[in-house]
Amino acid sequence: MALDHVLPGRIGLGTAPLGNMFRAVSDEEVSATLDAAWDQGIRYYDSAPLYGAGLAEIRLGELLSHKPRDEFVLSSKVGRVILDEVESGGRDLGDKGDLFAHGRPNKILHDWTADATERSIEGSLERLGVDRLDIVWVHDIAQDFLQFSRAHPVSDAVIPGATKPSRISEDLAALREDIPVGFWRELREAGLVSPLAPLPGGA
Repeated sequence: MALDHVLPGRIGLGTAPLGNMFRAVSDEEVSATLDAAWDQGIRYYDSAPLYGAGLAEIRLGELLSHKPRDEFVLSSKVGRVILDEVESGGRDLGDKGDLFAHGRPNKILHDWTADATERSIEGSLERLGVDRLDIVWVHDIAQDFLQFSRAHPVSDAVIPGATKPSRISEDLAALREDIPVGFWRELREAGLVSPLAPLPGGA
């Protein structure tokens, strides 16, 4: 299914700030922001385990728990698993640095394998308090972000309608090694990647 058949409109709400991005954001500010977005007709919400080590998903889930599930589109991301273990020192987030220094202290495991993908989705479903995700994005697979010697500035991939972890069977780790242009083009033409996503190398 093409992405434009899933999204309810051109505008959505990204929830990275709800994970205490750059600063501690109060619950009152979070509530006011989410209520204002809903009242203004926003029906697409995007989050990620990275955002405050799950904090953004938890906060977003509290708002959406009071809304009919079929009235909004929800996406999150895979590529990182939030552990119960608490981080004892500084965490390595690459060029994201201390972006979420005010988030939860839980350890963040970087892992794009099929097993970790299932665990990531299960964790997101639990934190969000929902039974399905309408879209699952692959977070930060671009080699330039991961600081490989050969950088391919590609956009995140997307798996529409990934409602259950069991549907994710491919080892996503291969996607961040060296994505052939032809394969990426096929993903884009099949609607599995945004049509606006640039091909590796600008081809």
